[in-house]
Amino acid sequence: MTRAPAFVRHRPAVEETLRSVLSGRGLPLYRMMAYQLGWQDERGQDIRTGATDRTLGPFAVETAVALGAAEEAALVHAASVELLLSSLQIHEDVADENAERGGRTSVPGVWGMAQAVNAGDGMHAVARLALFDLDDRGASPDEVTACLRVIDEATVQLSEGAYLEVNGRDKSPRDVDAYLEMVSLREGALMGCAARLGALAAGRTAREAEDAMGAFGVAVGVVRWAEGDRALFWPRSAGEGGDPTRFLGRAGISLPVAHALAAGTPGVRRAIAEHRREVRPDVSGIASLARILEESGSRAFVEETVRRFLAEADKALSAAELHENGATRLRSAARAIVRLAGS
Repeated sequence: MTRAPAFVRHRPAVEETLRSVLSGRGLPLYRMMAYQLGWQDERGQDIRTGATDRTLGPFAVETAVALGAAEEAALVHAASVELLLSSLQIHEDVADENAERGGRTSVPGVWGMAQAVNAGDGMHAVARLALFDLDDRGASPDEVTACLRVIDEATVQLSEGAYLEVNGRDKSPRDVDAYLEMVSLREGALMGCAARLGALAAGRTAREAEDAMGAFGVAVGVVRWAEGDRALFWPRSAGEGGDPTRFLGRAGISLPVAHALAAGTPGVRRAIAEHRREVRPDVSGIASLARILEESGSRAFVEETVRRFLAEADKALSAAELHENGATRLRSAARAIVRLAGS
């Protein structure tokens, strides 16, 4: 049996804090939020599940612990970044008209687009309001302001990344650097936000230390995304990457495809265009596309990108001047998150 990553142990405490942030809010709007977070079904009935599969919040806590803080010092920060993620997911489902998320009907699929926008906006506001609770826990006004700045900067970056992603869908991206910039502003911004909040929770208020941890998080986020793209086309084990036919939208602008469009021959570009026009590709079609991409050197490029950004993550940790035990913990957490990305 594979041993669970160390940061997973923070999940129950993060979940309890999330529930406390949303407790006492009776308007049905908050039932939509509870549904998004996986706590209730569409009728408002509690769902009895095991441990949640959250990563961002536990990563924020693990960052704080690696920097010398106690777990409880970072739980509000962790809840805030998880609420930011849920807000983003709801808005993505609205923009993309996604009928499903996580194997069940999406929030807009249950309540409609207009109410989903309300839920997404509300979750973003609650993510910010949660940080004001730090005042009751002894944080100074400057510390609260710094956390709010981190959340707002991440929100701006996420909006920029969303713009670049939509632009890439419309224009068949052939610029790998532009694709990686988009990833840095999406997954990278989220992981960077979590790491920055963890640093602030641990009292690392100097901007240089916060920036170093943010750079670490961004690099981990890029690797996580790249590994997801790799697993989509070249899974290393049964079940890794999920059902490839469910990821056509992402496959259309994935890192291997962006690389092949930039580096491949006109024939390769034509073949990719044909695959992208398929409304419902079957598994054999995905396998055929994977062969085309591998022959174009795209698999090797993705694997090299993963190595490059892992090196960037290690470089950022060195700049953060952590105690060796703390650096080891965060390297372990980063690699565990990367492994989970393909599952």
